[in-house]
Amino acid sequence: MKPNDDSLRTLAVITTTCFPDPRVRAIRWTQLARVLPSFGWRVVLLSRYYGSAASRDEIDETMHPSVEIEYVDRPADAQPEPGRREGPPSKVTPVRRLLSNFATLWYTPDPSARAWNRMKPRILEAIAHHRPDAVLAGFPSGGNVALVPWLRRAQSAPVIADFEDPFGIDYRFRPRGIARVRERAFLAVERAVHEHASLVLHAIPIYHRWARLEFPSAREHFRQLMMSVPETMVEGRVEPIPDPEGLPAVRVVGSMGGPEMLLLAKAVAHFSERAGPVRLDLVGTAPETSDEIRALLGDRVRIHGRVQHREALGLIAGASLLVNILNEHRRQMLGLSSKLFEFVASGNPVIEVNPTRSDRFFVQQLPGVRTLIEPTVEQLSAAMSAALSEHDQRLSDTMREAVRGETWPERGRQLAGWLDDLVEGRTVRP
Repeated sequence: MKPNDDSLRTLAVITTTCFPDPRVRAIRWTQLARVLPSFGWRVVLLSRYYGSAASRDEIDETMHPSVEIEYVDRPADAQPEPGRREGPPSKVTPVRRLLSNFATLWYTPDPSARAWNRMKPRILEAIAHHRPDAVLAGFPSGGNVALVPWLRRAQSAPVIADFEDPFGIDYRFRPRGIARVRERAFLAVERAVHEHASLVLHAIPIYHRWARLEFPSAREHFRQLMMSVPETMVEGRVEPIPDPEGLPAVRVVGSMGGPEMLLLAKAVAHFSERAGPVRLDLVGTAPETSDEIRALLGDRVRIHGRVQHREALGLIAGASLLVNILNEHRRQMLGLSSKLFEFVASGNPVIEVNPTRSDRFFVQQLPGVRTLIEPTVEQLSAAMSAALSEHDQRLSDTMREAVRGETWPERGRQLAGWLDDLVEGRTVRP
């Protein structure tokens, strides 16, 4: 049962998705909701429903007993059954992407605005019920964070905008094709959010720097709050999941492009011919080249599919080598691969292939990370050999120490301090 702790202030977070959704975009507020109560704030998550509803016991164990989750695309008296699992969201097909581009002609900043506008009465109902001390709307999606100016008018609590990804400077989120006729309206939404929010959080350093230059009149309200790592990983308290047969495990956790995973499989095969058998573990949505990879590696590959974050951490901790490999599309993005934090915190060797610009800035000063650009099979195999042979306990300890100050409790402490300043009418501390 959820305790009623009146000593905690309340932050209502309007989010596209949350725990137990296994996708990366659910991690940020699952973790912040877990740690914020230690610093005087409880979190009420106002989320859309994507087929998975956490039970009360799951929320208590994974986040905190003070956390509440409401699905605002469902009536208050018809919430999903706790513990219900209806499968993952459907994939974005080319046809759906084309229809989305056309929909952007009518809905700004993106088609999700239509759904979020319909949910406004439920959002206000939830705010009136929970009486939060502050309200936060997060990006993605665009229709969610675009609620910020309306929230400032519709209720009295301070309003925070949280940009987990870049917005206007990343081509993924800007209008494309025929929808580019709405680009001026799209950029006007971005400006309005930054200028109307009581506090703006940026998870990506390059976007934070750009926003400070683009919106100088509001930049005193901007703060950088990057993604982070569980303190259990930094402290070596995550139970590793080793290979079941004791083989060295080369693991990919997260998004996987088909050609890139086939390249990695060929490099694993090349390495195995020279140094002995290793296992390739692919953790996440199976790539379209899965059949070719299985034909090449046989029982030396395991394709896990999506798993809960706790299991993913165990697989990361139990890896012999971790690989983050981006396709040409993802390489052009300005976002930061959030798994890199967890990879480095594991203390295991890391190979970063085709990094984004933000990834390059992040890893260039980190120990234990090798970066490759468009490698051949032989070059990737050689990097695997060097990473595995040169890694030792001293380097593992150095890697963990490099991110020791980047844990979720540290992020929660920062955010709670800013929220306290905001609701108490003080200038928000740097």
